Amino acid sequence: LWRWRRRTLIPIILAHVILNGLYLAGQWSHWWDYSRVRVATDYVSQMNQASCPPECDPNGDARPCYEQGFRAAVGMPEALATFRRGLPSDWSEEAFEQLRNWVTANDEALDHMAQGAVKPCYCPLYTGDGAMLAGMPQSVGARHLAFALDTRIKLRAFDGEDDLLLADAATLYRFARHFDGRKVLSHQILGASIRTLLAGTLRGILAKESLLPQTLASLQQQFEELEDEDSGVLDFALERCIWLDGIQRMFTDDGDGQGRTPRVTITQWKGLPKPFLLLIDSMTPGQNADLLGLDRRQTTDCAEEFLAQIQVAAGRTPWELHNEPNGLQGTLAGLARRNAYVGLLGTACLGVLDLPWRARTDLAALLATLAVIRYETDRGEYPDSLAQLVESGFLHRVPQDVYSNGPLVYKRTPGGFLLYSLGMDFDDDG
Repeated sequence: LWRWRRRTLIPIILAHVILNGLYLAGQWSHWWDYSRVRVATDYVSQMNQASCPPECDPNGDARPCYEQGFRAAVGMPEALATFRRGLPSDWSEEAFEQLRNWVTANDEALDHMAQGAVKPCYCPLYTGDGAMLAGMPQSVGARHLAFALDTRIKLRAFDGEDDLLLADAATLYRFARHFDGRKVLSHQILGASIRTLLAGTLRGILAKESLLPQTLASLQQQFEELEDEDSGVLDFALERCIWLDGIQRMFTDDGDGQGRTPRVTITQWKGLPKPFLLLIDSMTPGQNADLLGLDRRQTTDCAEEFLAQIQVAAGRTPWELHNEPNGLQGTLAGLARRNAYVGLLGTACLGVLDLPWRARTDLAALLATLAVIRYETDRGEYPDSLAQLVESGFLHRVPQDVYSNGPLVYKRTPGGFLLYSLGMDFDDDG
């Protein structure tokens, strides 16, 4: 109306400047707080140093081979995804041909993968704007390679190429193990998932295909040796770098470890790493208030204590944790409730704590299955117990169930056998 009547914008511009100035004056203290957030430590460099053991010779690093494999990998066509979990005997003729062609297209990538798998170590290069972003590396290439080699193992069994099957199975397992140890959590979870994938594939092959007795014996021996090298415990050393980097980007640096969360860090998303933003619900004022009320020293102390305790918990089997006399799980839950930042990141860690144990149980079940089949082939009947397999030399030791205080449950059935773990409810329901 002013513009129409007075033919000038000057008063409107002045009013706009004044109103914005008043708003900014009201926000000034918050922006001043934010100017005291300082990124003083390069935690990404610390992650790269920690992930590569000092004794690893650069010539023994699998990374160059894997990177070549990732670049050469061809993803599985989307139309074939429904067949990925099946075996060749389950595939349609058209899908069979397409899957074989897809595996052939990955031959070069799989050659690079095999060359890397025999190397003694793998030192991934973590990059990104902050440790939290670096802690979420792209694993698409690794998944392409794992799925391609898993499919080739199935084709080896179908074609009767037992020696090649053994080599490919060892390569996939060693590839998975390269993601274990002092790596970011997402890499360790990837390794456990690949081992679980392989164990499931080999059990399916045992159910559908007829492998030669010597192949069964070689497969069992090969994986018994690989199992002995498998620690199967999550390592949270790099997770510590990620958490501490998040703290230095979220809190002011008032000196001597003191600091607080500037309001604009949470309400206007300034400075926070994108992965951390995904954990925060912007529509939950209560959560924002919890984060704004945090103290830097208390958050750092709580994070350090949580990571120390969860490293101890990672070394306990699920059964031991379930029956822990000093309540380690309760301690971790209490620390997560005490601090909103620790609660956001710690809950995700607790949710994956047993994945390596599940992968180890899968491998133990595979070894027991191989031994049972070999015993039946040799003796003409199934064993009465897993202990009988050890006594007769078909198995090195009775496989233990990490979800109980005893071995995996084994029962003879008419014409077969039943082998199982109690599972995550710790209850034997048969």
